[in-house]
Amino acid sequence: MNVYGLKAIVPTPPPGLQGAFNKEEKPEEDFIKLMVAQLQNQDPEKPLDGTALVTQLMQMNAAIATNRMSWLTTENHIVSTAASLLGKRVQVRTPATGEMHAGLVASVDYNDARPMIEIDGRRHPVENVVQVLDAA
Repeated sequence: MNVYGLKAIVPTPPPGLQGAFNKEEKPEEDFIKLMVAQLQNQDPEKPLDGTALVTQLMQMNAAIATNRMSWLTTENHIVSTAASLLGKRVQVRTPATGEMHAGLVASVDYNDARPMIEIDGRRHPVENVVQVLDAA
């Protein structure tokens, strides 16, 4: 049984959104390492039941798929939120300085890992929006 085939059946994010995944988090590899250690250290007189291994593999696959689906849902929400702000007055906060800036969203750019909005010639991540203001 090729346990490394697990990656082939777990959904992965689209190439444009893969950068947002933490490259240090590899639950598939952690699970495989644990499963190999479990197999290496089992009692030869009481080997693990094959169905138990398959059950563990499927449970891990389901958990990873659910996690990635949740992540994709969040990403889709961020993308649609950015599009809905086009032409609206918003207030954004720069996290590093705490500076607040308000203005009309002139454009939305999806070329970076995260959607960026443009206000008065300055780009801001859509996550920095703290308030949508009246148009007037």
